[in-house]
Formats: sequence, structure tokens, C-alpha cells
Amino acid sequence: MNLPRFKHGTVTILSVDGGGVRGLIPARVVEDVVRRVGFLRSHMGRPGRPAAHDLFDIFAGTSTGALLTLGLTQPKPLTPTEVAEVYRTRAGVIFPVSRFASVLAMRQVFAEKYDYRPFEGVLRDLFGDGKLSETRSNVLVAAYNTDDRGPFFFKRYLRSATENEDFYLRDVARATTAAPTYFTAAQVTSLAGHTYSLVDGGLVANNPALSAYVEARKLFRDARRYVIVSLGTGRSGRQYRHEVIKKWGYLDWVSPVHGVPVTAMMWDGQSESVAHALKSLPRVEYFRLNADLGSVSEEMDDARPDNIERVERLSRRIIRDNRAELHRLALILARRRIPHHRERRGRHRQRPVHHGEPTRRR
Repeated sequence: MNLPRFKHGTVTILSVDGGGVRGLIPARVVEDVVRRVGFLRSHMGRPGRPAAHDLFDIFAGTSTGALLTLGLTQPKPLTPTEVAEVYRTRAGVIFPVSRFASVLAMRQVFAEKYDYRPFEGVLRDLFGDGKLSETRSNVLVAAYNTDDRGPFFFKRYLRSATENEDFYLRDVARATTAAPTYFTAAQVTSLAGHTYSLVDGGLVANNPALSAYVEARKLFRDARRYVIVSLGTGRSGRQYRHEVIKKWGYLDWVSPVHGVPVTAMMWDGQSESVAHALKSLPRVEYFRLNADLGSVSEEMDDARPDNIERVERLSRRIIRDNRAELHRLALILARRRIPHHRERRGRHRQRPVHHGEPTRRR
């Protein structure tokens, strides 16, 4: 394997959790980071705001986190602002708002809650025929293989002699977001003709930061430091009291009315375990940005306009409460060497958004 080497020995990783419509939160955080880096670089005599894909050596994402990381690194990358606009304008297409929410919740116990076809239409609009092999940075996306009963990682590594299996980005996104009870499992075929049955990566790596670190150690073995930016999508404040859960049966533990406790506990526990592990590792600088949901709905599919606005407010609060950490992170990223042609391209590259859809260049 041809291993890339870095002048300063620092490898940067962006990892984004799953969380449905709350993927808007990390999109806004990345938007803020790019803005800060552009400001600092202008004071260093390096004008032009860099593209997000120039700032990190590895992009890792699970479920909605993968939509963000794939959007930022696809062949014709979106800006964080454009990705945020997708959440604002297309969330209602993916998760249609219904007056009969309680009926849908009960239906979810026995079948998938949503028709996957409108979602696949959104993914086709976003990614077109872009391929995993064409991303602008190293990429890691988590899913779960229902045939082999284990984790399945979509991988794209630049300057590597090892060829990973290639897929359309729209299929990668469909697989990692196939949340059980929300969407039917994805059947994805690689460009080599191999077919897989895959579901939401949150079942194995809702916070994919640790998986990304393992891959970084293999790719960048000579690195002296690993800077990991791990973005959450909000922590639930719901408590499950013993006097209540001791009476529960199977349907209670998987009931959407209770917030699908089995899944919620698994996601929260896995994310916090990853954070604990990475904070204790040598040569690792771990930035974890997350916050309690507060007034934001715990339901990952709550696409009501008022909830989207609450998600926006939460993202602003996370940015405000982590100003010092974000500034320290921006200083690290601003010192990265970016090829001059990329800096020039980044000055005037934002594309207009019409009717909620990014305009794709021909």
C-alpha cells in the first residue's frame, strides 16, 4: 500500500453521527468551522475560503452523518451551507409530515414507516451517478450486513494500492440510512456486480469516530498526532425509570411511542463509549461537539417546520457554547497546506440553490 505522508505529522478526521433530520446540526457546525478557517487563513496571507473536503484527511459518517460527509466530498462537492439547505427543504420529502402521526407510529410496529422511493429520489438528485471511487477525500461509511450479520464499511482511500469495492454514492447513502422500522432494508449492488443486503450503520457505529481512527492508523502510520472532530446530533434527555420499565414487554421496548428504547439506548451507549475510548488514547486530540436536545424533538423523523427551526437554534447554541474549542480547531486546520489551485477554486464556488435542490454543474 502506498501510504501518504504529512509534513507536520498531523492527521485530521471528521466523524459525524446518525440522527435523521438533526443532521442539520453538524452541517451548521462544519459551516462555522469553514468560515473560521477562511478568516484565519486570510490573516495569514492565504486568501480564499477552503472547501470543506480540503480540511480533513478522513471523512467518516453513519446514516445522516454519511449524507453530510458524502455531500462534502462527492465529485462535485456541496458546501456545508448547501447541505444544510437540503435538510431544511427536503426533510419533509424524506419524512412526510402527517396529521395521523399516532397511526403511523402504530404502523411502524408492524411495517416500515415510510415509502423509501421519495428518499431514493432525493439521493439521486444529490449524488447523481457519482461514485465512491471519485470522492475528493478519504471516506468511511458504516452500514450493517444482514446476510453476514456484521458491520459493513464502504471505504474510499486516496493514493492507496489496495482497491476497495466501488459503489454509486446514492446507493452508499441509501444503505447507511436504512433505519429498521423507518425504511426497508437496502439491496445494494457494487459496480463489480456483488449484491448486499444492508441496513442503518447506527446498529454498529452510530458514532464512527473510533472506526475512522483505526483506519487512520493503517493509512497514516507515521503520523505523530490524530485530530478527531466528532459531531453529534443531540442527546436525548428522556429517562427510563425502573418503576416503569420493569413492567415492559417486547412491544414496549421497541415501541416508537416510547422512542424505540432498545435502539435509542444502543445508539447513545455506543456513542459515549467511543468518546470515552478516544479521549484516553495517546497522540489523539478529540473534539466532541454535542448537546442535550432540550426543546428539539427526539424523533429523528420529525420534519415539521417548527422542529426544524428548533434544530437550527440548537445548532447555534452548540456553536456559541463551544466558541473556544471551535477557534482552537480552526487554528489547527488553518495551518494545513492546501494546493493553490484548490484555494482559487474555493473563492467563488458556491452554487445557487433553486427550489431546495442544489444546482448541479454540467
